Amino acid sequence: MNWDAAGAIGEIIGALAVVASLLYLSIQIRRADQTQRAESVRAVLDGFRDRWNVNCFNEGDVADLFAKGLTDFEALDDSEKRRFFYLFAECILQMQQCLELSDAGFLPKLAYDTWIYYTATLIQTPGGKQAWPLVESTISKNVRDILNDYIEQNPDTPSYLELNPIMRFKREEMR
Repeated sequence: MNWDAAGAIGEIIGALAVVASLLYLSIQIRRADQTQRAESVRAVLDGFRDRWNVNCFNEGDVADLFAKGLTDFEALDDSEKRRFFYLFAECILQMQQCLELSDAGFLPKLAYDTWIYYTATLIQTPGGKQAWPLVESTISKNVRDILNDYIEQNPDTPSYLELNPIMRFKREEMR
């Protein structure tokens, strides 16, 4: 074997090593992307659960206030309206986070569709319809338009109270 042949073999081995490195790198990037997507979904679910569901579970008056507000926002006193506003707005802002993650390619379509549906069911409640104009004026135009378009294109979206009657307050309970 002469030096030219040895050099050619070395170049072939080097080229194969580069190709193998590139394949390995592409696999690692794909795995990192999948991990990032999974982490985004987990963060959306965990964040909402930690900020919202745990609070409602631990503080019964928060869950009751939210149920009262969804039933009839106008029946709340001014202090309750302010508290409900923040609870309701938190749900809308969660939708905004989902939209941003979806636009960045980190939230699967199923998760995005689930959140927009959930948010629309809240807006479709009697109290949600009463409070929506207040919240709507404080969020980004993009999120507002997406939610309004979704509701307009899906007029049969049930209200959260129809889906979860246990959340409906009776008039006599609201006093």
